[in-house]
Amino acid sequence: MILRTGYLLLILITLGACSGDSSESQTDEVISSETSSEVPNEAKTNNFSVVCGLLFKVEDFVVWEEEYKKHAQNTIIYLRSIDDPNIIVLFEGNNSHQDAVSRITSVMDKAFSENSGVKGEPVTTNYNLRYFEPKDGEDSHFLALSFNAENKDNWLAMSKERIEQLANYGLTPLGMGSNFDKPENIYILLAVENLEEFRDNNNSPREINNFLNTLNFPKNTGLSFWFRPEE
Repeated sequence: MILRTGYLLLILITLGACSGDSSESQTDEVISSETSSEVPNEAKTNNFSVVCGLLFKVEDFVVWEEEYKKHAQNTIIYLRSIDDPNIIVLFEGNNSHQDAVSRITSVMDKAFSENSGVKGEPVTTNYNLRYFEPKDGEDSHFLALSFNAENKDNWLAMSKERIEQLANYGLTPLGMGSNFDKPENIYILLAVENLEEFRDNNNSPREINNFLNTLNFPKNTGLSFWFRPEE
């Protein structure tokens, strides 16, 4: 069964590899998420071949954001949970897997975690970047999809036909990559033209299955919704 409310599936599939074992946390309670305001000196994604995603919880988002902006050199975007605004996902761009690990290790050190109120160890995953074009804050709502693909190259090609099919649902692909450690795992970030309408039309397991089947997404696909709050 496709899990709309199972954000744990999204976490386990997409954010569990590059930093080793992660500590138990409350992140499996997340259903959907929201994006934060843009980061100063936001990174240009066409300069990177690897994107590192981190998932973690903080004591206070405002405190964390203030501290993080001091270090956000390569940040593409970071996101917050609707159900628990202190759960954060952020994406940083890098030139290699080694650079990604080194960068995250240097930023997410003990001093930073204590000063910013990060709880536990972040769950971290590196993605080989194939497509990432955030629209400088033009979009306010997002949908993240994660799945294991038998033919990952077919998905990563993102054909014109598939883009047109997504457009019929008011979806525009922004980010896409394959898990560095599990290449069959694909992560896609989509801009949603009308989040309320999309969720109303896909509000049950049957409706979600119909949506995924129409677009030929695998049955193991996890979904997560996001939005950008006002600054």
